[in-house]
Amino acid sequence: SLLSMEGDDASNKRLKKVSIVGFGGLGKTTLARAVYDKIKDLAMLDANQLIKKLQEFLENKRYLVIIDDIWDEKLWGGINFAFSNRNNLGSRLITTTRIVSVSNSCCSSADDSIYKMEPLSTDDSRRLFYKRIFPNDSGCPNEFEQVSKDILKKCGGVPLTIITIASALASGQKMKPKHERDILLQSIGSGLTEDNSLEEMRRILSFSYYNLPSHLKTCLLYLCIYPEDSMIARDRLIWKWVAEGFVHHGKQGTSLFLVGLNYFNQLINRSMIQPIYDDLGQVHACRVHDMVLDLICNLSHEAKFAKLLDGTGDSMSSQGNVRRLSLQDRNKDHQGTPLRNFTESDIH
Repeated sequence: SLLSMEGDDASNKRLKKVSIVGFGGLGKTTLARAVYDKIKDLAMLDANQLIKKLQEFLENKRYLVIIDDIWDEKLWGGINFAFSNRNNLGSRLITTTRIVSVSNSCCSSADDSIYKMEPLSTDDSRRLFYKRIFPNDSGCPNEFEQVSKDILKKCGGVPLTIITIASALASGQKMKPKHERDILLQSIGSGLTEDNSLEEMRRILSFSYYNLPSHLKTCLLYLCIYPEDSMIARDRLIWKWVAEGFVHHGKQGTSLFLVGLNYFNQLINRSMIQPIYDDLGQVHACRVHDMVLDLICNLSHEAKFAKLLDGTGDSMSSQGNVRRLSLQDRNKDHQGTPLRNFTESDIH
């Protein structure tokens, strides 16, 4: 394979770039992370030195670097400048993107390669779907076979939609009754077409959101205040939910934190957030898939749940009342409105 280091061929020692391209929810980031986890021990990088002088630090070293979710060709040009083509130590650079033209820019030399992500096959889709709904290998009941085929057809082989819909169908350890499965099938419309449109993807994710209990909807919406790809610490998040009043008292003697922990685990079980494990295999944080984040940001805006200021031109003056404000610096050159200029009339 392209990442293989077997043989003494000089071409194997030159810097090679792999660009993984495919639409949202197909598993680009998951694949890139799996590759990194498998061979990360080959790359010994000092983060502080890397930040200070990346090009000089990497020039005479063998490394593996993964750059996830590139949207702009010009941005890639600036990133690519840090990686010297004179590196002949077998280094590898992996990028992920949804945009074919960006992928082509990332892989412009003869040694580079584009890996186009494809939807799952029918068999793999069914296997993933059943694994989520029937974790104990109990098999699919006969009465569920036809509706499962119909649902999988609408999911279009996209892992994110398959897992999300499977999680919505599962109620604890039991399958939802037939009439609820039929409602789900109707709610997701025509499903993903051949071009896997974002609108159809959002429709499927929206169903999963509206299928949540009200307290979980509120907790999930709160995650819109975090920037894309943030690693969100579990305990800190739960205490924020408690402080906001999102966590309701449970059974007598149960602390609010434990109730909030149950909320957190339910969102994982419903595949609305992605768990992050520590070295002991325990969940200590979570991430929100960018497609889910896009959904909850839109829903938050509609409900006036939170306001995001990211330095792209929004101002406080035209926003009306704001319940929660998240300041996100996406443009380091942008000189945002100083906090001292916010008045009580701006934020309520």
